[in-house]
Amino acid sequence: MTHCAASDSHQARDVASEVMEILADLAGSEEMENMKDKFGPNGMIELLQTNSKNNTLVAGLAADSIGEKCATDEQIKRSFIQAGAIEALLFSVTAEEDGSRITTMGDLSDFYMKTLWTLRSLMINNHGNNNKHVSEAKERLGEYHGIQILLDLLNIQTNAFERAHEIQTVALSIMIASVNDHERNSRRLLRNGLDRIIEIAEKVLPPPPRKSVYTPKTEVPGGPAVNPNDAATNKKKMKVLPEGTKKPWQLVSGEEKDTAQMALEILQLVGPHGWVVCTNCGARAPGGTVCASCGHKGIILAE
Repeated sequence: MTHCAASDSHQARDVASEVMEILADLAGSEEMENMKDKFGPNGMIELLQTNSKNNTLVAGLAADSIGEKCATDEQIKRSFIQAGAIEALLFSVTAEEDGSRITTMGDLSDFYMKTLWTLRSLMINNHGNNNKHVSEAKERLGEYHGIQILLDLLNIQTNAFERAHEIQTVALSIMIASVNDHERNSRRLLRNGLDRIIEIAEKVLPPPPRKSVYTPKTEVPGGPAVNPNDAATNKKKMKVLPEGTKKPWQLVSGEEKDTAQMALEILQLVGPHGWVVCTNCGARAPGGTVCASCGHKGIILAE
């Protein structure tokens, strides 16, 4: 930069001077850490929430800082969860009242990715033994309509978000953590987004087997005898694909395959919670419209 500042080009000199001024104003890493510590969990969360809709640069730095603080220390993670980090992160990726997401700030992909990865780190228990705070994170996410917010993220399009597929993948991974061993969140998903999850999962599933409606002429009463080894007859029975041809669901790959497999995992996690309840006596049943216990006709899919 000092070499450029001595350039014969006045433009090069001006740019070099500006760069050096910016570099001179940068704080050292230790000083930056001290500044973050002064904010504390509440200050960092407030910084994220108040800037997420108008200054994603500052909000993104706050989301990154929360993720860094919670990455290795379970006690710090617990303090951020209790201070409202889950709610602030969900608020940051919530669509506006009119359903829009794109603002004058342009593409929000990078900011959403930072926010969602931090949210994911808060939802996952790194040590496995003490999962009390992780359960609290799941409770907070569910109460803040987090399942619906994550489902909404699955519908964003690449024409609005450059990294839409990545955002959908992270949203699904958070959803897995949210419904795993959590009945209430599982049932929230069953009520609000089962069709969408099935739609995504079906991309890696083969179609269900179909019953053949073909009846060989030999089985038709009074029909002529037909040689079962006749090539023309067998051709009518089924259309054989050329050897080595892949099925449609085998062509799915990359990010699309990852999201489909995660959606399939979600279906397996919420499956045991797919029961209905009687509004009269509270008896549970796998399905139906009339209660087997009391005969009441008020059967609902309870949350």
